[in-house]
Amino acid sequence: MNSEQRSLWREWESRSISWYIRDLERELGCERLTRKAFWEWLYTIGLQPDAYLWQKSGSHIEIRFATDADLAFYRMSIGS
Repeated sequence: MNSEQRSLWREWESRSISWYIRDLERELGCERLTRKAFWEWLYTIGLQPDAYLWQKSGSHIEIRFATDADLAFYRMSIGS
């Protein structure tokens, strides 16, 4: 992440979702999660790139959202 993204990452901490990579792979129906598959999934549920940041850490992926509305849209889109 660049310095602007790191600043937003800290700012958006309260609007965060974490996935185990294996669970996300199962959700997406893929054997190995790639950046392309992840981005395409977020795009297909209607999230624009400026609405979130994500970071992979070990066996988790964390997604942080720009606004409460973006987080709510995400939750509504995946049915949780």
